[in-house]
Amino acid sequence: MPYVFALVSALERLRDCRQRVAGFDQASRLSNIPGIKENIESNLQYAEKQFKEFELDAPLDRLAHIRIQLGVDCAFGVLDTELRVLNQAAEDQIVRRHWAYIPLKKSEFYFEVPDLFPVEILAVFHGVGEDIREACMCYALDRNTACVFHCMGILQYGLYDLAKRLEIPFSDTLDLENWKTIIDQIESKIRALESMKKSREKDQKLTFYSNVAVQFRYFKDAWRNHVAHLRETYDADQAHSILIHVRDFMKQLAAPEIAEIVEAIEKAKAAKDSEPKP
Repeated sequence: MPYVFALVSALERLRDCRQRVAGFDQASRLSNIPGIKENIESNLQYAEKQFKEFELDAPLDRLAHIRIQLGVDCAFGVLDTELRVLNQAAEDQIVRRHWAYIPLKKSEFYFEVPDLFPVEILAVFHGVGEDIREACMCYALDRNTACVFHCMGILQYGLYDLAKRLEIPFSDTLDLENWKTIIDQIESKIRALESMKKSREKDQKLTFYSNVAVQFRYFKDAWRNHVAHLRETYDADQAHSILIHVRDFMKQLAAPEIAEIVEAIEKAKAAKDSEPKP
């Protein structure tokens, strides 16, 4: 899709090139006009690149014929005919290609993914980028159920990170555990935290972990189980709502680790600043 505009530009350049060629004496040869051959070759090179992107073999074959004519210093009339056939070959083959249109209101989900999902999410949850890109692009392309599926993939990174953060032991590798088992273990760990000595830090931790555990159980029951087992399909409004909800939740989940990273950086900077100058 990013190449469509370049393809249109290539066709326009070829039309302009043909109009220029048509303005010369058709019996005259290319060598009679300084620079014209180089200008035509430049446009052909640009068009060739775009035709290759879309696998348009017919116009690529015609380009080879034109280059032969350029090599023998053909007359403008011959070149005009060759350029006309080239344009026709390109346009005839383009109508046999399939195109996707992305509405303007959805274009940011296809082209501006980094602006939608803040960099701190990628910094904390390593490997989540692929599911983020797929979720956003699926939404832009009206693959709404697929969007929800990848949203659950995004959440899975958050769930695993939370389990590791709480040092929850598992008999098997974490990625083989089902969501219910992990969430049950997280909630068990939260109950254990309640026995800690009262403090502001304890209250903050309990509030944070309790909230995210409730959210994860909601995600599991509301969407994850349904989309994972093909029990449900989703429309554009539902996919958009879930995608934004997941993004905001992942930002919330990343916040404590980002705060720890910032604090560590600030401490390191302060320590460096306090070192005696040489």
